Amino acid sequence: MASINLVNPGYFAVLRIPLLQGRVWNETENHDGAHVAVINRTLAQRYFPNGDAIGHAVKLRRTAPLRFYPRQT
Repeated sequence: MASINLVNPGYFAVLRIPLLQGRVWNETENHDGAHVAVINRTLAQRYFPNGDAIGHAVKLRRTAPLRFYPRQT
């Protein structure tokens, strides 16, 4: 089962999660609602087996409503 997690651009640095390719989006892209995504290795290998997923599109089909959770303090 797939999941979508909405995070801010600092998420990966705070958790010390290295990016294997590409870059994290910036605040301008965040503010402007840019269509960007960070995918995990499993998704990249399954849907882009010949290499680079950068610059490609991923279409998500929603089968259930999105749920938003309050920010943890």
